[in-house]
Amino acid sequence: MKSILISCVLLIMILFGCSQNKKEYVSSLEKYWSSLDSSGFSLYLGGTIQKSKIFTKHITADLETDQVLSDYKVDAADDPAIWVNLDNPEKSLVLGTNKKGGVHVYDIKGDELQYIKAGCINNIDLRDNFKYNGNEVVIVAASNCTLNSISLFYIDKVKNQLSDTILNIQSKIPMVYGICMYKSKATGNYYVFLNGEAGDVEQWEVSYSDDQFRTKIVRQFKVSSRPEGMVADDENGVLY
Repeated sequence: MKSILISCVLLIMILFGCSQNKKEYVSSLEKYWSSLDSSGFSLYLGGTIQKSKIFTKHITADLETDQVLSDYKVDAADDPAIWVNLDNPEKSLVLGTNKKGGVHVYDIKGDELQYIKAGCINNIDLRDNFKYNGNEVVIVAASNCTLNSISLFYIDKVKNQLSDTILNIQSKIPMVYGICMYKSKATGNYYVFLNGEAGDVEQWEVSYSDDQFRTKIVRQFKVSSRPEGMVADDENGVLY
């Protein structure tokens, strides 16, 4: 905790252009820290001490999903994606990934409706109004660390159900990790962004016509650090 506090203060010093020697600030911080008891902590900023009480507020969930399938204390549950059913909001769905086996589907009360076995599914995302087999569906894309692929599913909006895997797109990334979807406002085309633990990123275009999927990489690049979670702003055409 002490090292985190000191690091935060040093960052504030840099941002606000503090001119005093950093070592003096660290020395001051350590002195005031050691003088405190467990009732709080202090920040030494610009020669003043501000004492703060320990947090007493707690954030709790209004609703909680059923537990995912996994062994006790095993890291399995990971990323969610929410489909808002605009025609019937009460039938909206929450998709939750399970790194030990697949995708859980919950209703908005958190009760499990389905479990789709698909391998190690890490991140997941979706986009509505995708044309598939003559119907308008919700296309779902997930990073599959078992197959090192993009696994595609779809939500049948009439049955309100998630399909089994309909396609696995083999990635060229050594170890797939995070994923998100993007729908171009200009063209209406659908894309999947996939990243890897080494910083590689692929952008795949996904379409369906003449009874078959058509996929192609339209962009590849690399970032300087390890990524995971991504989100695309369809309105402004920006990837975060």
